[in-house]
Amino acid sequence: MHKVISFLVSLFCLNIFFSNPLQATGLSWSLVYPTRESTYITSSSTNNSIVYASIRKWVDIDILKSIDSGKTWISVKNNLPVAADINWISISNNHPDTIAISVWGTNGGIFLSENGGLFWSKIFSAPTPRSVAIHPNNPDIMFIGIGGSNSGQSGLYKTTDKGLTWQKISQLGSNNNSQININPLNPNFILADSDPHFYRSTDGGINWSQMPIDHASSTGSIFDNIHSVIYTGKYEENKGVYASYNNGDTWIPKNIGTSVDPFHISQDKNGGGGIGKLWKSINGGDTWTNVGQNDWLGRNTWGLDVAGDRILVSVEGLGIYYADTNPEPDPVVFIPGFLGSWSYKGLIENQSTTYADWELMPIFT
Repeated sequence: MHKVISFLVSLFCLNIFFSNPLQATGLSWSLVYPTRESTYITSSSTNNSIVYASIRKWVDIDILKSIDSGKTWISVKNNLPVAADINWISISNNHPDTIAISVWGTNGGIFLSENGGLFWSKIFSAPTPRSVAIHPNNPDIMFIGIGGSNSGQSGLYKTTDKGLTWQKISQLGSNNNSQININPLNPNFILADSDPHFYRSTDGGINWSQMPIDHASSTGSIFDNIHSVIYTGKYEENKGVYASYNNGDTWIPKNIGTSVDPFHISQDKNGGGGIGKLWKSINGGDTWTNVGQNDWLGRNTWGLDVAGDRILVSVEGLGIYYADTNPEPDPVVFIPGFLGSWSYKGLIENQSTTYADWELMPIFT
């Protein structure tokens, strides 16, 4: 079950958000796609208006695409097979029409589209694929994680020719949670997990070393390149959010204020706001505040994507929700003339103003 973390970096502070199935209050959410299960959401890092979301229908799957930041959706399943779930979606940084997905099921595997979902090609066959990551600078290079502890396929793989050939990374073993996270600003620095151990590579996946933290999720990790911090979600014992300030040599638990299993991350593509379901920190995870929506009634959040002022979150059994952290104000009526609309800044100081600078003459308020 996916739990969610997201974060934003501003000039003076770090805001982190992660999910927890508890009631919360905060933003105004709109249900933009009602569905029983939406399991993953992600947008293009170079064009935030392009968003993909996976749908699990229990008897089949669907993959949705939005070109208006998630307000409306169309299906781009096209020639994908009948399957159980889509675990992961990866969009190429410089080629937003290039998408790789991991599809669970008898006909499952890793599928690639180079035309925005119009046609899909299977580039790796496996019934239980985990994550997939396209290299930030070269879409020919991809890493995939294949799950299934009893499967001879399970483990981490790399291709340098867009899936024509694959190399298994044997240093990580072949346990169930084979997942990967590439630092977008330093693609040579990669995190991977092979349950229960947590690994890093500093040379693009050639060599790996085990880090001193177990039961951590690579896909539940954030690279805060501005502050030189890595955040990760840790499950099982001593669960919660952990931070490393030395590239993974040591890890410090952050005070999350509740017992959660942080798992899946959404990083703000614009360096702006963020939200999960819904605990928020504005001091790097030292303290947390609950925010969000009451009528989700403690349901799990499966997917999250944050870009600027826009947040998308999928809620178990309900669908995909949209929120705006900086919504347009209600229409403002200006009353001209004496005793009408008043702005000291605009009328006395002769400066540019916004709607927030105007009010009725003070004698009327």
